[in-house]
Amino acid sequence: MKLNEKTDEYVEFYFEEAGEYEITLYTKKGECEAFQTKTVFITEKEIGDDNTDSDEANGQTPLITDFNIYPNPSSGVFALDLELKEQSDVSVKIYSLLSNDMIDYKKVENKKEYKIDYNLTMVPGLYFVLIETQNEKLVKKIIIR
Repeated sequence: MKLNEKTDEYVEFYFEEAGEYEITLYTKKGECEAFQTKTVFITEKEIGDDNTDSDEANGQTPLITDFNIYPNPSSGVFALDLELKEQSDVSVKIYSLLSNDMIDYKKVENKKEYKIDYNLTMVPGLYFVLIETQNEKLVKKIIIR
């Protein structure tokens, strides 16, 4: 595990190998201290942020050609732009990193380009947006302030 980014609001790590990891969060304010430990499971990535690790090695051409979330960070009002190589059904799921709960789910059908606007009431924190097509999955993060 290596540190990728650190700000006053969050710390982001990345894992070089798939596996099971235990992560402990330690917080301290004044004389109050708290610990919380979670086990996370890291799997091999299927598609990279830039689509370089696509299904091309398996003989399949990637369907997702562009995927953007903006503004990021956001207050809960944001847009998702998605461009596909051809028309396809897509599901969009938003998960909370803290609770692993699904916050929102949309299934959109039979288009080549999608623009999905969100106006969600969300607790500040880190969330993941999962895009799924018939043969691909792509994940990006969004920070809610």
